[in-house]
Amino acid sequence: MRLTRATLAPLLFASLTFCLAARAEARQAQGASAEARRLASSADDYAATLGGRREALRRLEEAARLHSEAGEGAEAARALNRAGRLRLLLSETRASLEAHLRALSLLRRAPDAEAEADALNGLGETYVHLQQKGQAERALRRSLAVSERGGYGRGRAHALVTLSVVQIYKDQALAMATAEEALALWRSLGDPRGLALAHSQVGRCHFAQNRLAESAQNYESAVQLWRGLRDRPGEAGALIMLGFVEYRKGEWRANIERLTQAQALLDEEAEPLMMGQIAAGLAEAFNEAGLPEDGLRHFGRALEYYRRTQNPHLIWYATWGLGGTHLLLGDYPAAFDHLRRSLEGVDADGAEAAQTHHYLGRTYLAAGDTAAALRHFRTALDHYERRRNPNWAARPRGLMGQ
Repeated sequence: MRLTRATLAPLLFASLTFCLAARAEARQAQGASAEARRLASSADDYAATLGGRREALRRLEEAARLHSEAGEGAEAARALNRAGRLRLLLSETRASLEAHLRALSLLRRAPDAEAEADALNGLGETYVHLQQKGQAERALRRSLAVSERGGYGRGRAHALVTLSVVQIYKDQALAMATAEEALALWRSLGDPRGLALAHSQVGRCHFAQNRLAESAQNYESAVQLWRGLRDRPGEAGALIMLGFVEYRKGEWRANIERLTQAQALLDEEAEPLMMGQIAAGLAEAFNEAGLPEDGLRHFGRALEYYRRTQNPHLIWYATWGLGGTHLLLGDYPAAFDHLRRSLEGVDADGAEAAQTHHYLGRTYLAAGDTAAALRHFRTALDHYERRRNPNWAARPRGLMGQ
């Protein structure tokens, strides 16, 4: 067909319209991308208040949406990973899981080793919070492999710290080795925030094995690092653990001072987990000081805070603590009620169940039922011996001898 001016004009007009539309779309995508970067860079991942965290979350989720619309899958995944961490701080565990899973889905089309490792680490931390340790370990092992292939040291170091948290329930020596490997890696990276996390986990491993001087030394290092970062929640968390070290040493006054220091650093609404730890720590101190009525009140507060975290382990602990405090008060029916209730939903072969059986044994012994007491002591002892925890094993063994 011969092209004339009359036939060519519509074609040229259509072509021009298409080009203009394409340019407008490209400009719109560039604008969305620039706005997404602005939002992501202005979001404070380490906000200490509830309002600050919600605002940071809003910015990151909007950034993720804009990056996704601009076809920037890896950038969207990075924003979602940061949002997932904030969701976990806000005790929104299911939403945290969803954010990291969405990030992994985006990365199938836009591969990025660092973003993938961060997503897997986020999944691991959230599964730990939910007490789903098998799923946590699988996610963390995948992160280690991805980080190794991509040469991503921070991803590997994060995975090792969280993996140690999982391992401490099964093999304390292995957990210590993993935490020390993480500490060495963070030191080589020169990352003060990572060093603070690793020192805290090494301190936790020493604490689990009752090596209190070594535990305190690591938590003091963490306090100084958090203080240098002006991270009040991080500093408070390390101070709480130093309070628990003082409690183990029998220094009730020093324990209460550390917990009070920590509480002064916190936004109560933003930190139900640490507020619960402080309440539980005070409850333990009052129980040891011979004031179980006060201990009961503080364990009740701890349970309220822990329910807000939706953390099964913490809810178990406060319920178990109420049972133990009723035992001190000589109220055996209430002690049995809380201790049996604390067994609901926990792993029958886990540390929580073992500690509960230990206290059920003590309650039956106090109530005069030695046969039932022996059954529960034996259950607890079997667990501690399988987990190679001699310090805890000595407790039911001594009561069995009694």
